[in-house]
Amino acid sequence: MSMISKGMITLFALTIVMIFGFLLSRHGKPYSDVLLTIHKVVALAIIIYSYLYIKQHTSVVLNNFWLVLFLVISVICILALFITGALLSIGKVDYFMLKKIHLPVALLMSVSFISFIVVFLQKVKN
Repeated sequence: MSMISKGMITLFALTIVMIFGFLLSRHGKPYSDVLLTIHKVVALAIIIYSYLYIKQHTSVVLNNFWLVLFLVISVICILALFITGALLSIGKVDYFMLKKIHLPVALLMSVSFISFIVVFLQKVKN
């Protein structure tokens, strides 16, 4: 499979996570088990797939400032998203406060991760 195809698969999966996250946000609590499961499983799959892919190309990533920066921002955002997402699911914390944190972090992570993919594909192609 080509580099472009692998990047497109990741972007498609990220789009699915964002769509299901939007649907979860619109439906509110109680969350639909099907939507929540798809959202969580696809997000976890993206992380595993990306980790394995980046691990194969560590030298490309570590030799580019922008790739390292986008990757660090993405990882920090992913950790914040997992924490806020778990707290939203549990429902023991202020729901509206967590949503105000979860949404902008999700958008920042998406921009950072998409930027990483674009720069990464340019570097690997050259």
